[in-house]
Amino acid sequence: MTSANGTLAVIRERLPELNPALRRIGTYIVRSPAQAKSMTIREMAEKCGVSEATVTRFVKEFSLDSFQQMKISLAEELSRRREQLPASETREIYDHIKPGDSLDIVMRKVHGALRETLDQTMAKLRPEVVAQVVEALSACEYVVFFATGTSALAAENGVVRFFRVGKKCIFYRDQSIQQFASINLDSKCVVFGISNSGRTKTTVRALQVAREQGAHTICITSFPSSPITRYADISLITAEQADAIDRPEAPESTTAKIGQIAVLDVLYSAYAVHHHQDALHVLAETDRYVEEGKV
Repeated sequence: MTSANGTLAVIRERLPELNPALRRIGTYIVRSPAQAKSMTIREMAEKCGVSEATVTRFVKEFSLDSFQQMKISLAEELSRRREQLPASETREIYDHIKPGDSLDIVMRKVHGALRETLDQTMAKLRPEVVAQVVEALSACEYVVFFATGTSALAAENGVVRFFRVGKKCIFYRDQSIQQFASINLDSKCVVFGISNSGRTKTTVRALQVAREQGAHTICITSFPSSPITRYADISLITAEQADAIDRPEAPESTTAKIGQIAVLDVLYSAYAVHHHQDALHVLAETDRYVEEGKV
């Protein structure tokens, strides 16, 4: 591959002539180069729905010596792009929204990002896995949540949802208390560890300890090969947010929590359907209290 036009430009130009499997890889790299440059060959294969051997064929198709060389080439090209633009043009305010974007563009970017997050998250969620979680929730005494940052918003949403169908829930925002709580859990608990990157140290550690105590553990993350999945009996994967790993200095993603909340809403709804008589009774009671609290 010649570097005159850049790796991404060459891949983009040759997309139409590639077979479907190779085209999926090329399309993903062109659309998400910042994420692609940090992936392993296995992660790339999983993301594009191809074998690792197909990823290797893709690399050879573009006369690159190795997958690692391709990643280095992508990293160098992205670095050159950033250097060529003023800081005011490269600095993102929130999820690819930049200074100078018109209100119309801001609205379309937010809407598009939210829609894409929901579509990708629902595509990754498998009914049989949802059924396994519902079974675990049906058998447990307590539902416990570990999360920090914007993931804590999803955890709080989960608490509200499951309280409304009669489940006892626990969530502490203080990270130290989360660690203390994890030591005191047991097989009567279902524990959710929520982390977009899957690398939040306190959340990963809390889930690990909870599992060691015998709790049934579930993680919600964007990355199926991230550390948190090692300590989860069930992993629920949401739409990937590239900034979680590629750009740790970037603002927190405004869309990551939408995927997390969507997953929890699916679980809540599936549980309510499975236990519809009990759920309807508790919902009626909570609705009554909500109405009484209105002016």
